Amino acid sequence: NVVTPKHHINWFAPKLYVILALNISVAVAFYGLLKFYHAIKDVLAWCDPWPKFLCIKGVVFMTFWQGVTINVLSGAGL
Repeated sequence: NVVTPKHHINWFAPKLYVILALNISVAVAFYGLLKFYHAIKDVLAWCDPWPKFLCIKGVVFMTFWQGVTINVLSGAGL
């Protein structure tokens, strides 16, 4: 587990580094989509994609953090 029973982070747990890698990949993907949006926002101005983009990315990002939170809480025995 990432969190030991005494609520300390286990720096040798592979799961911690997988979570960090996933977080970095989500951030890079979000940055890429943001750059893509800024490149074509004038072409898609007729359908106003910004709120839709934020909604979809928010659901994906919050789902990721929900999984992380559940894993940390279960590892802590809560």
